[in-house]
Amino acid sequence: MNPATYRARFAAACVVPLLGFLVLAPSAEAAGVTPRVINGTVSPAYAAAAVAIETSDNTCTAGLWKPRVLITAAHCVSEEGKKGSVIAPSDLSVYAPGGARQSGPAAVSVTEIIIDPQWAGTRADIAFLVLSAPLGTPIITRMATPAEVVSLTSAGAPVHYVGYGLTGPSNDPNSEVSDVPLGVSEVLDVDSESNGVGKFETIGDGLRGTCQGDSGGPWLAQVGAE
Repeated sequence: MNPATYRARFAAACVVPLLGFLVLAPSAEAAGVTPRVINGTVSPAYAAAAVAIETSDNTCTAGLWKPRVLITAAHCVSEEGKKGSVIAPSDLSVYAPGGARQSGPAAVSVTEIIIDPQWAGTRADIAFLVLSAPLGTPIITRMATPAEVVSLTSAGAPVHYVGYGLTGPSNDPNSEVSDVPLGVSEVLDVDSESNGVGKFETIGDGLRGTCQGDSGGPWLAQVGAE
């Protein structure tokens, strides 16, 4: 991601592609958590869905989809200023699911990065990272269907986001990326230009929403027994 772009979008909407919407396995909500900027909670029950990933230029978040497969944003693994041009897998460091970044990267490497080379300018800002060994047991059961996401959003179902984002406003040069995953739960609105499909957004006003470092992290929802 481009930090300057995110600072400029401090008061703008943060958006995620529909394909990034995932479904959680059953779990209880964390109790007694302390609020943390930006209106997040420390150690959310769904923290194990989030994986911190780092390149030489930035930090992003990924979702643990399969034991050896992560889902993140395509722009997180694209060369700076060259959308569609993928970085070398060896340039990525991967951390333990839900773990603290200060503990250092996990003993796995990224062996393959899969994206749509034409993703720039489309809604397919999504990448799959294949790992050299299993990273953990996913709490995500599957990706939601477009119709299912629209139905959940229209019904006002709670949606959870988890990521290693900034612990302060994007326009504050002293804000640092969180060492641990933070969670935000809210009801999302369908993007006005998507006609009910495509994008969902939460407004980043410096007090609520996601920000730099959160890119690529999963939106999560409980659907029945999954």
